[in-house]
Amino acid sequence: MSKETWLYIYEGAPRSYEEERRSVYIGIGQSMGRVFEPHNPDAERLRDTEGTLIRQTVEPFSSREDALKAEAIAIHVASLMGLDPIYDAEDEDELFYDAEDEDELFEKNDKPLTNISGT
Repeated sequence: MSKETWLYIYEGAPRSYEEERRSVYIGIGQSMGRVFEPHNPDAERLRDTEGTLIRQTVEPFSSREDALKAEAIAIHVASLMGLDPIYDAEDEDELFYDAEDEDELFEKNDKPLTNISGT
């Protein structure tokens, strides 16, 4: 049975007009408490910085696989928005797929939907 998994984001606040890219950390966890548990040092520093916004999905994804897809997409979108994503190097293989693996990432029957409000 697949375990429910939440997606969460630490979004760094702008520090000055000269700052080029704000940091963002996007992660997943099997409980909402994961947000405040130990992470890599860069993510913890961002989380604990004054003004950082912490966001979580209200409803969990039905499986870790679905949450991983959402996490990879969120990191990609954050990059396109000009943010500077922080991610664990050990998670790199799960987050970023080779072109030949892309067909395995999305199944033929997947619907082109998002759970982001307003899209």
